[in-house]
Amino acid sequence: MEESYVRTMERKRQNQELYLCFCGYSLCQPGHSFGPAVRPNYILHYILKGKGKYQIGGRTYELEQGQGFLIEPNVMTFYEADEADPWTYLWIGFDGTRAKKLLEEMGLTGHM
Repeated sequence: MEESYVRTMERKRQNQELYLCFCGYSLCQPGHSFGPAVRPNYILHYILKGKGKYQIGGRTYELEQGQGFLIEPNVMTFYEADEADPWTYLWIGFDGTRAKKLLEEMGLTGHM
């Protein structure tokens, strides 16, 4: 279980290059998880406090305050809050024809 606040945005037809889908804030309970799941758009998470794990492509990453993770479209992921110190995080979901290129230019990709 988690306490979440979510804001969903209506897609603006005039800007197909980059658009905001939703954003939110979660205060996770110990062990709260999401997935395994595949998402249709990009989602960038930023950890405000606590810790947890993020799994993608058979690898597990232990993450904590000040770090984040990127979910890319059509990629299977799983993430879970720590049992002792569950994370609180913000997220922003976005997409568009230039989203991938802009992320690459910033050095943000799911490929390690």
